[in-house]
Amino acid sequence: MSEPQHHVEPVHALLADGSTALIRPVAPGDHEQILSLYEEMSPENLWFRFFGASRSPGRTAADRACATGRPGHLALLAEVRGKTVGLAEYERNSRPDSAEISLAVGDAVHHRGIGTLLLEHLVSAARNRFRNTLLVG
Repeated sequence: MSEPQHHVEPVHALLADGSTALIRPVAPGDHEQILSLYEEMSPENLWFRFFGASRSPGRTAADRACATGRPGHLALLAEVRGKTVGLAEYERNSRPDSAEISLAVGDAVHHRGIGTLLLEHLVSAARNRFRNTLLVG
């Protein structure tokens, strides 16, 4: 069964401090911004994301996030004033009703609700895609 691809609309979301972030799907041209997100992370933040403090997995993660059109995968990013500050992805696994997720938020913007917003939008998009897959399949 193939998974239909549906457009995810960009949205502006209100952050905990009253500012806004643009939540949108990742595009191939976002590679350098995503790579910068990982390169600017503290060793502790890298550890929580990759279970290691090395910066090398950041390039692989940016490559994966920017590879468009893969069935069962979606990557969303958060931008504040044009700068990528967060990334959330899902990748469906062998069970048709589950997926693995990853989430990264830049150190400078922790505790503003960016991770929560990314996760909410990612889950909503996944539910819509899954629901439509069941209707089509």
